[in-house]
Amino acid sequence: MPKHLSRRQALKFSAASLAALGSAQHVAQAEDEVFAASQGASTADGRMETGRIHQEINQLLQSSGLPGLSIALIEDGHLSDCTGFGYANRRTKQPVTDATIFQAASLTKPTFAYVVLRLCEEGRLNLDAPLMREYLPDLAPSTGPGADRITARMVLAHMSGLPITHFPKWPETMDFAPGERFGYSGAAYIYLQLVVERILCMPLVKIMDEYLIRPLGLTDSAYLWRPNYESDAAIAHDFDNTPIREAERSRPERASSAASLHTTPKDYARFLIELLFRRNGQLPLSYALKRMMLSPQVRLTDNFAWGLGWGLRLSDAGDRFWHWGDSRGYMCYAVGSLSLRRGVIVFTNGRNGLRAAEQVAAMVMGQGESETFSWIYQGFYAKNEAPIPPLPTDGGSPPPARADKAHKTHKSPPKT
Repeated sequence: MPKHLSRRQALKFSAASLAALGSAQHVAQAEDEVFAASQGASTADGRMETGRIHQEINQLLQSSGLPGLSIALIEDGHLSDCTGFGYANRRTKQPVTDATIFQAASLTKPTFAYVVLRLCEEGRLNLDAPLMREYLPDLAPSTGPGADRITARMVLAHMSGLPITHFPKWPETMDFAPGERFGYSGAAYIYLQLVVERILCMPLVKIMDEYLIRPLGLTDSAYLWRPNYESDAAIAHDFDNTPIREAERSRPERASSAASLHTTPKDYARFLIELLFRRNGQLPLSYALKRMMLSPQVRLTDNFAWGLGWGLRLSDAGDRFWHWGDSRGYMCYAVGSLSLRRGVIVFTNGRNGLRAAEQVAAMVMGQGESETFSWIYQGFYAKNEAPIPPLPTDGGSPPPARADKAHKTHKSPPKT
């Protein structure tokens, strides 16, 4: 099966995906039955058992030595739980709370994708217009052939051909011709950011404030480093659970559409709920564009595709949208299901955090999450020669109780 879909194929595939993403009762009931059978953290009727989830997360941190973890749970389209576990700063014994700040890394990308689609809806940006020709003629993203054909759709679906780097030096080299196939690219998002800044005549930090931060009242979130983050942000840790060197700590001085967001799971859940789980939420976007965001634009495998800003796991029982982030010892993951109106956001401050996020996601969304993480490990990290090691099981310093209740070197993975 071809990795890239023609326009006709994309339309047909999108129609099928929209049907799967619909809220048909028999689909939701079927998935609830699967969850009831496969999840140890769900009740017989398929609803989340929050206390059991908390217990298993505490056990997970104790066995792995992972410093800290924070979650937000979405059930029936509403925020049902926000809880921190473990240490934000192991040296000072500062616990993770629901207000602890984490770097969202590439979970920044879906927030920027929303803004791009808003501009399309407002008529300021054409999703399929060549960006260089129509909006930014004085900057060539690459000297490679076809660079002037890159569109916003290609960028959001990672089909631009620009390289993976999140720190581009223009003009960049091209990995393949635009639209030819999937190739994860931070450089492409930075390029589209420059286009958006040119269209709106303002820097990204003001754009995100106007379109996202202020409408939702995300008081803990920012695309630039804030002074209070020195004390409120979790300290990142390496694979051996030692703190990342202070000189390597990320303190973005310029907003990046690819990775600079610092936030909490609670704030990020609010973004997801308002955008995707509420028909008339605080983030205005037409039904068609919301569905397009979660419709396949390019195939990764038979069961995986990429939409506009989100990865997609395709299933007859209902699709999943998902994304992960990785930066300087922060690992995070977000996943949701429209048919189930359920989701989970997991932020961690350890390089082993992605393995922990996999287990938490499985508690909430079912064991099928292993398929998604298998693609992340094999289709991204192994492909980029930066494998993620198994989660340690020999323990470490015991983490503190819930806030509401009282080794070897590895090649650094490409930033996501």
